[in-house]
Amino acid sequence: NVEGKVTVYLKDIDVWDALRIVLEANGLAYMEEDGLVQIMTAQDFESRTGYPFTKNIQTKILSFQYAQAKEVLEILIPMKGNAGKIIHDEKNNGLILMDTPEKVILMMDLVKQLDVPTETETFVLRHVQAQNVVRDVQEMLTKNVGRIKLNSHANSLAVIDTPANIPKQLFSPRVTRR
Repeated sequence: NVEGKVTVYLKDIDVWDALRIVLEANGLAYMEEDGLVQIMTAQDFESRTGYPFTKNIQTKILSFQYAQAKEVLEILIPMKGNAGKIIHDEKNNGLILMDTPEKVILMMDLVKQLDVPTETETFVLRHVQAQNVVRDVQEMLTKNVGRIKLNSHANSLAVIDTPANIPKQLFSPRVTRR
């Protein structure tokens, strides 16, 4: 009954965590007795033990199209529970989420908001110093997505945000779009 295939690149991870990730991704489980590890389906595990293998821990494997996994990881770490783990899959620009179903749902909702296309617009400011408007522009950006890069020498701001939110940055005739 045991069958499955998973391709992941795991670095600096405990072998038991790696085994759990691969097994859960395929609906499988394991039991360890006297140093022997027995692989079985999750249903077989539950019928033998009376409780699910995941013990209320859910695993989701994510790949990002637009966002950088390392940046998303930093945002998600404070959200995870005590039993949770978030593993960075650097090679595939992905993350592996392991936590309670409730926490995984919350993290997945945030990930949907973060993995969106962005564009960069550079605004050269005249009559005002760029560093004086950074805070005002920051408040206009999409939460957890928008970023500003200040160039004091050119007196400009590079605004990175969702395409729909970039036009909101044209808040004043003092700004020239480049």
